[in-house]
Amino acid sequence: MFDFDSKNFDVIVLFQVIEHLFEPDTMLQPVLNHLKPNGIFIFTTPNSDGLGARAMGEKWHGHRDDHVSFKGINE
Repeated sequence: MFDFDSKNFDVIVLFQVIEHLFEPDTMLQPVLNHLKPNGIFIFTTPNSDGLGARAMGEKWHGHRDDHVSFKGINE
């Protein structure tokens, strides 16, 4: 997945990526392997249980064919 030395990064950031991965859990271990001790992992993902999703229903932007591992806050 990554071709870097281990424990090399202070921060790893993923914006709107996890929902596009078929097996998002397999991405977490490499991220942890590449973070320095006390490093920070920041990620965002659409929230199917959020106010915007509830208000917009099926018109909400999170309902897309390329969101293959979409989960709500309780899943």
